[in-house]
Amino acid sequence: MPADGAAGSMALSADGAIGGEAPAHEVLLGAMIEGALDGELLAPDFRVENLATSAADDLYYGPSAWRDWLRDLLRLFDAGASLSAIEPMAAGEDFILASFEMAGRSVSSGDHLSFGWTAVAWLRDGAVSRAVLYASRREALDAVGLHE
Repeated sequence: MPADGAAGSMALSADGAIGGEAPAHEVLLGAMIEGALDGELLAPDFRVENLATSAADDLYYGPSAWRDWLRDLLRLFDAGASLSAIEPMAAGEDFILASFEMAGRSVSSGDHLSFGWTAVAWLRDGAVSRAVLYASRREALDAVGLHE
């Protein structure tokens, strides 16, 4: 990701490069973690589907979909919660698959809370058209036709 964090201003190319800079999966993972998955990185009809938890299980649409979903998930955590990509797992011509974890203290109990999921981001015409969050790695791999 560029040093200035301007991931939202770059478009994905068919070969996985973005403006001659970082590979697409690195830029997308960085943008997801920073809550900056927006701008030219997203198709106009972008949507997020959360199949991983009922905590934020609405469908989210449009340019702010990823930020809106993160906002809803962060409501479960005290300030200081962190989102990290555990591992980029697979990338194809039209998808990127990675595991994530949100960790911090619960707003309601103060106990440590950790939530993990595997996400698939589908690419269309150089932009992310859809992101689906799965409860298990196997579900995500099956969604893109891969198997463990």
